[in-house]
Amino acid sequence: MPIHQEFIEKHLAKHAGPIAGRYENLLFVAPSEEHRCHLVVTCGLSDAPMNAEEEDFRLAELCVMLPVEWPLEYGENFDPSHLPERFFWPLRGLQRLAQLPARTNSWLGVGHTVPNGEPMRPFADDTELCAWILFPPIEFAPSFARTRISSGEVFNFHALVPIFSDELAVRRNQRLGMLLEIFARKGVSDIINPQRTSSAKSEGFGRFFKR
Repeated sequence: MPIHQEFIEKHLAKHAGPIAGRYENLLFVAPSEEHRCHLVVTCGLSDAPMNAEEEDFRLAELCVMLPVEWPLEYGENFDPSHLPERFFWPLRGLQRLAQLPARTNSWLGVGHTVPNGEPMRPFADDTELCAWILFPPIEFAPSFARTRISSGEVFNFHALVPIFSDELAVRRNQRLGMLLEIFARKGVSDIINPQRTSSAKSEGFGRFFKR
């Protein structure tokens, strides 16, 4: 059992809802009237503090928000591994990134980006989204994103948001604030939408950056 599992489940119950499903190292919370999305959270990344210079960023778990219509059928035999790849890739991404800090002796925090492979490629055949950026989970209250555990340590929950190659270029060539401003103007949410269009292209940045 992961070291912080009891805390994580209580935290989810308080801020999102009860656990509706479990799959390997992932916990699932079903949509509700208050939160119109599936919330999927890793459980175990925080077992080993990440190699961040500031102590407040060393403990974290990752999460994704999936649309209400995502075909997750909770029940006794819940097993999302049978989903087609166009629905499973966000879960695979969560699991892979949860392994990254220990594998590379590094850390993950707000504003960090991770391309999908080298060379970078789309997550699935039906989308051009091809990289992750970490944000606070804006679909939930700020008290969900950061809290303190009984030891007094700060505990973080970071949302993985999939982005396009030109949005990644904006993040790498401009301030994080620039990309956040574009997302706010274009209504880009942290609820995953594989069919959305690039916010950078619509802002006119696309011609400056190669894919």
